[in-house]
Amino acid sequence: MSLVDIVNESDEIVGQADFEEIHSKGLRHRSVQLFVFQYPDYRDKSKLLVAQRSGNQETSALKLHPSVGGHVMAGQSYGEAVIAELREELFHDKSELPRGFVFHEIAKYKNDTRTKNKENTRLFITEYSGPFSPDPKEIERVFWQDPNEVWEDMKSNPEKYTNSFKNAMREYMFSLHGD
Repeated sequence: MSLVDIVNESDEIVGQADFEEIHSKGLRHRSVQLFVFQYPDYRDKSKLLVAQRSGNQETSALKLHPSVGGHVMAGQSYGEAVIAELREELFHDKSELPRGFVFHEIAKYKNDTRTKNKENTRLFITEYSGPFSPDPKEIERVFWQDPNEVWEDMKSNPEKYTNSFKNAMREYMFSLHGD
């Protein structure tokens, strides 16, 4: 059974529970989102790696999602969680990540995506142009897209995207433009 830290509004650990209890009771917990950019200049010309969730997912099947996202397990830091989720989702058949990843935390925010899903989330960015080996149990496909095009499409077609992606994209755009 995988345990997750229960946290308060100030992100202080106040207990632990498994996923089922966390989500059935609407307990606040931690999560990470990661945007993988194709080139180092993520603020200008680089494309964002977008993941489409697998049709096997219980929640938001086949919706578009950030490059990587997931829960922070009990005892993990946000930084440890983002590395673990990256390996699990985009390099699932590798025992180690390729060299050279540098992670930058660019936002922390409340990511309350559903009535019983209350998360304190940290958004990270990194750069890597591939190749990837996505876990087919979690990800249907990945593709590169201009982040401004993603943002505009989210406004026109919000139903195509997970709530977590919409929240992360809002935080990303705000970090760039203050909009």
